[in-house]
Amino acid sequence: MTETQDAVYLAGVSLWEKYRCPPSIRGTARMLSMPVSTVQGAFGRLKSLVGDEWWRVDESEVTGALSQDEDDTQGGKRTITSGGSVEPVKVDDLLQRFDVNPDEWEVDRSTVTVARSVKGADSYRTVIYLKRNESAPVLIENVFVAGVHAPMIRSDIERDTDITVVIPDLHIGWNNGEPMHDRKAITAMIHAIRFLKPSRLICVGDLVDVPEFGRYVKYPEFLGRLKDSFREASWLLQLLREIVGDSCKCDWILGNHEERFRSYLATNAPALLELVTDITDFISHNGWDIHGPYPIGKVDISKHLGVVHGEIVGAQPGDTVKKMAQRYRRSVIQGHIHRTEQVYSTRQDSDEDDIVVMTAIASMCHRERVPSASANLNWQKSFGLVYHEPDDGDYQVQTIPVFNGRCIVEGRVFEGEDYGDEFDLMEAEDAD
Repeated sequence: MTETQDAVYLAGVSLWEKYRCPPSIRGTARMLSMPVSTVQGAFGRLKSLVGDEWWRVDESEVTGALSQDEDDTQGGKRTITSGGSVEPVKVDDLLQRFDVNPDEWEVDRSTVTVARSVKGADSYRTVIYLKRNESAPVLIENVFVAGVHAPMIRSDIERDTDITVVIPDLHIGWNNGEPMHDRKAITAMIHAIRFLKPSRLICVGDLVDVPEFGRYVKYPEFLGRLKDSFREASWLLQLLREIVGDSCKCDWILGNHEERFRSYLATNAPALLELVTDITDFISHNGWDIHGPYPIGKVDISKHLGVVHGEIVGAQPGDTVKKMAQRYRRSVIQGHIHRTEQVYSTRQDSDEDDIVVMTAIASMCHRERVPSASANLNWQKSFGLVYHEPDDGDYQVQTIPVFNGRCIVEGRVFEGEDYGDEFDLMEAEDAD
């Protein structure tokens, strides 16, 4: 193996582990600052030595790129994993890196795997499987409150509920070459989703902004990036689908921006409706169940709680959820307004207290870049988190704010990244 082939191999494996997309020749060449012809030759040599998918790492041997510290609180187990490196990471060094408390955890076993062993280009990954130390004391202390003796227990409690994550309006698009969507906020949410392992994902719609199909059809700052919007949207849909696995149900509620695409064609070029792929087909092709059309599309989490894209808009913060409480007879989550709001209301026409909660989740876009008729945009970034018992039992609706690309879920901080430059490297190879 030459030095060039080693560098190309390590770059390809690294990009695959992080984004789960095959590397392109042009993208790898830009990443390594090498001539395209040189990288192309290295690709061919690697294919002959390792195989067509030389960059692919066996997923059964590694932890996903979005999470390197998996904590199974139900089973008292924990797995920590090093990133790919040219030399194996020592067990003691990895335990220290993740600040593992030896009084609480003990090493069950450890493994060192090699990604596609090729002379001079091995990528080592150390995996440590931990189990909770059964000899560690469970009782922390005895607490006396108002004469009542209550033991405080530290042991982990198994979840009694299912988890549904409600994804807000994404508004993927560009304004003067800058993304309208906030990539850091989106990846922070993705990190949290991977940690939560939800049983269901529900998106309230508005996947792409497509301003060129609305009142901004003649504005040059919004033109020329439609293909890029759909390319990145497809990647995110597939990434979310892969992260949650086949056992997780994924639902997409059509919003007014999905309707904008269809309505534009129906008004200006109805003959093309039979030829042009609709956004609905695009979303369903990526593994999501569609609920529509806008504005009547909805998803029921239980008989007590539903999710819609939303068409109710209040002028001031808090006005929207108050209007929702006047319309709906049960708890509802909606998007659309790009503001985070929540209000609880007790129905007075019931024999028992009938409490409902109205929730509006915000968006994942830069408010200064998304075209809007409003001069002052009181917008935020947030997503929804719902804990709900099976069989229409009790539920709890939380809004998770995202500030500066960071969010906090169950006491853990998740920080997002702007994947823009690296995502461009992972695009399908352009024709020469």
